[in-house]
Amino acid sequence: IKMNTLNGALALFASALTGALVLALAIIRKERKDHSNNAERPTTSKGCRVAAIRLHPGQEVRAGILELACRENFEAGFVMTCVGSVTKARLRLAKATASNKSNEIRLFEGKHEILSLVGTVNGKDGSSHLHASLGDEFGNVVGGHVVGDMEVFTTAEIVLGECNSLKWTRPFDKATGFHELSVCERD
Repeated sequence: IKMNTLNGALALFASALTGALVLALAIIRKERKDHSNNAERPTTSKGCRVAAIRLHPGQEVRAGILELACRENFEAGFVMTCVGSVTKARLRLAKATASNKSNEIRLFEGKHEILSLVGTVNGKDGSSHLHASLGDEFGNVVGGHVVGDMEVFTTAEIVLGECNSLKWTRPFDKATGFHELSVCERD
């Protein structure tokens, strides 16, 4: 594929995604206005950038995402898509609460297809919040919070987007006991 064709396709995809994000945020804003007077106000972005990378066998997926976000100076990055396969993955399962910090972290070994990889990433401060769903050779699916060790088996084709006028931070939230996403407008 020629680079101009790829750039054009990525630009078209980013434009379509930006429109979808703006519509989704408008719907969320209306629902929050209708249901809660003290909910956080959604913030919309004024455009989107896109960057893509292919990771090769043996590379680690989370590290590759953070490296791309850092290289591109993404402050409000998100995973648009990721397809590929891994030989292992370390995931945190959904058991932790603010009062019960006993996280169950499991290492899933063996070949798995990446069925879904979603999340937010900030290349400036190296923070991320990623979740993955992985399918094994029998069609069984596992999923959870990506801790690391997602080692590429054949490939990982990753497309990241960034909201141009926003930035993500992760201050500590006393209510949940975790560092949670805060959406801010850029200075």
